[in-house]
Amino acid sequence: MTLKNYGVLVGQARNTAMDKDASPHYHLQLLANENWDISINVKSGVSFSTVERPGVPPNQVLYLLQDPYVHPILDELARFEKGFHPLESKPGGVAVDYIRGNFFNPVDMKPLPDVKEGANNDLFERIGFYGEKAVREPDTMVYVFGEPWPKSEKPNRWFGFAPDQGIHDVHMNQGNDPAHTRDDGVWQDGALFFHFADRWVGLFIAFQAQCWHTDDETGAADRSCTQPVVPGSTQLSPAMILAATANPLGEDRGLESVILLNTTSKDMPLDGWVLADKNKNKEPLQGVLKGNDVLKIVLTGDHCQLSNKGGIITLLDPQGFKVHGVSYTQDQARKAGITFPFN
Repeated sequence: MTLKNYGVLVGQARNTAMDKDASPHYHLQLLANENWDISINVKSGVSFSTVERPGVPPNQVLYLLQDPYVHPILDELARFEKGFHPLESKPGGVAVDYIRGNFFNPVDMKPLPDVKEGANNDLFERIGFYGEKAVREPDTMVYVFGEPWPKSEKPNRWFGFAPDQGIHDVHMNQGNDPAHTRDDGVWQDGALFFHFADRWVGLFIAFQAQCWHTDDETGAADRSCTQPVVPGSTQLSPAMILAATANPLGEDRGLESVILLNTTSKDMPLDGWVLADKNKNKEPLQGVLKGNDVLKIVLTGDHCQLSNKGGIITLLDPQGFKVHGVSYTQDQARKAGITFPFN
């Protein structure tokens, strides 16, 4: 199964609350024509992790707060009006998929406790810093991806408004452990974006029990990959997308290019590898990416295409596993003849 009513809620922050019971959540009250309660997991109920992390309890969630945050969907997202907007779970729109949408590098996610003695060292405080800033700055727009829970005429437990309604599943919703496979799906991950006056900030949450290689149709965990992504590690992908030319001088077709880097000392035959664009059109690769070297791939224009309005580029190995992925914005692609690097 997948989420039944996936979408994005757009509104303005009005209040915050912290639920510190057995299943703790950070709550954010949004005014989006009506009042809504945004419920964000800050601790997992699952007692195991797919990756052994010495000294890290498996019920700590993985999180990433990027400030500032940049991604090509933000320009389109900013045009959404207040309220809840159902979304199709597919590429090419604003739906979120942590794996396929290249929203961030998973190795940048870190485990963090929900509560810990001291200042600015737990998840309630990290999320609360931005939630409280959004409340203080009422022109800030907040965009929350997830699923609404059933509306109830009872008052909301945390903020008292009625009817009670809200958004949950504001976290990764694929690659789940066996007890939660009913929520697996692609292009239906939860996320939260703050649009302050001067910048965007992105929040992403995942559970340590979730797998970072999933089936392209069902979102179910694929644990057969021999090169698993390990959030929180310092590992490099064996091959990386180093730079791209999305808006070449002259006609784009047949002139767009991507530069790959081999981070290992071994030559890497590219037969069977592909580059994919934001619509998952795939460009088959050939030749050899020599060890500790770079290779410029000129796209034919028959398959993968790099939009001048921003997009994503994904490198897949012969088994179809994602090796590396990047995103770029319309501003990066605006000027013709520029090759822009990726961090």
